[in-house]
Amino acid sequence: MTQTESKCWGQVWHVFQSPRASISYLHVVKDHRCSWHWHEERANMFVVLEGSLLVEQQTGTPGQKVMHQLRPGDTVTVRSGIKHRFRVLQSGQVIEVYWPDVPGGQVRQNDICRVDQGGSDSAAAALEEFQAWTAGGA
Repeated sequence: MTQTESKCWGQVWHVFQSPRASISYLHVVKDHRCSWHWHEERANMFVVLEGSLLVEQQTGTPGQKVMHQLRPGDTVTVRSGIKHRFRVLQSGQVIEVYWPDVPGGQVRQNDICRVDQGGSDSAAAALEEFQAWTAGGA
């Protein structure tokens, strides 16, 4: 049975869930973002089907991050323990896949440690930030 959830950035349908993997279908809405967060035991991969996302990951150096602009067909993987968020540049559809990436780990829906709350965002400002980051030699 598919479980549906409304989020500040759109809608999510949990298509498959088990302790070893989960698959969700996301409808994401432009000018919104999810929270900065990390997962203790699960890695996740974003697969963009339609639209565009900016996925940000913090590095081990305070104040530094890696940014990925994803378009249809693009993917990015975020390992457990890495703070990350996505910002929606263009409304669309995304597949999100989770799996445990630590010994003895499990995929649990409540495995999320939030730093802040998601909400409204400016796609234009996010894209400008990405372009400046790219031009800076990152």
